[in-house]
Amino acid sequence: MSVLSENIRIMRMMRGLSQKQLGDLLHKSANAVSNWEKGTTSPDVDTLESLCKTLKVNPNQIYGWDSCQELDDFIASQHNMLKDIDELKRQRDELDLQIRTYAQQLRTRHIKPLYDEQGQKKPQEIS
Repeated sequence: MSVLSENIRIMRMMRGLSQKQLGDLLHKSANAVSNWEKGTTSPDVDTLESLCKTLKVNPNQIYGWDSCQELDDFIASQHNMLKDIDELKRQRDELDLQIRTYAQQLRTRHIKPLYDEQGQKKPQEIS
């Protein structure tokens, strides 16, 4: 994947556009946009001009020759989001282990748990 193709993909996502939406704005097909993003083809000069206007960047930024602070910030935010997701998964796994340990302790003490392993409340008998 070239810098151009990667930047087209990231800048499109940064603007919250699908491939179809960007293609519609440029009077191109979603398949054309997909091919640009895969690096199979590149937009022609006229399309590149429209693409830059639509994505609110200049050609030097889309080719990666000049930095684009907004792009750098977007990429950093995506990395932070992935870190947050990893942390949430770690916390979920930790809680899952605690719940399983507690359920096992209840079973070994012959105490009826209030909830089953799927987290559903069990009906309790009235004594």
